[in-house]
Amino acid sequence: MKTNKKQLWVVIALIGLCGLHVAMGNRNSSVDSPAKQTSLQQFEGFYRFPNRVAYIQFEVIGSELQARQVWDDRRYQLKRTGELTFESREEQYKLAFNAIKPTVVKILDRVDLVRVNFNPTQRKSLKSSLANQYIGKYYIEREQTYMIEVGFDGKQLVLVQGWDDKRIPLECITDQEFVNQESAMPVTFYEEKGKGVMMQCFEDDRWVKEK
Repeated sequence: MKTNKKQLWVVIALIGLCGLHVAMGNRNSSVDSPAKQTSLQQFEGFYRFPNRVAYIQFEVIGSELQARQVWDDRRYQLKRTGELTFESREEQYKLAFNAIKPTVVKILDRVDLVRVNFNPTQRKSLKSSLANQYIGKYYIEREQTYMIEVGFDGKQLVLVQGWDDKRIPLECITDQEFVNQESAMPVTFYEEKGKGVMMQCFEDDRWVKEK
């Protein structure tokens, strides 16, 4: 009788351990991986190439993330390979975001695209009050030998190159971002402490407004 009771308690203990193991197994399997937890919407937006002219838009279509080349509307379907990494399904191009709320995406393992907070395909009207902040003469920062004059024709800013008098009209994207689409030339205005209004154009050239 004692032997039977002992065997019964052993069976009960084994059943209890099995039940605990199953419960723990079920609990662990219900936890999603970090890749599943991160929403694809976090990656949506426009990202700018180093030349500041070309952009790629990332957007969620259905249940997948897609990349769209803004300049020709070509799309790439992306499959997820990690929490922050993706690969195009057909071409197997690799890309990696730098964070769950990214500011940069690296494509092809070598080119960093910077996220912008505007839509580069949209244009807005330019108020004369804003234009007046930018009009004037600008000298290239590193040499002071070249000059560009920024004017306003009532609708848009116009750059006039001092060395050849070439006129370059600018379309307004935001209060700071402008572009000449024909020449694929982006222009950015900003304030810098101790220098005043600055202009960036011809990719990386910095121009200082004459005070």
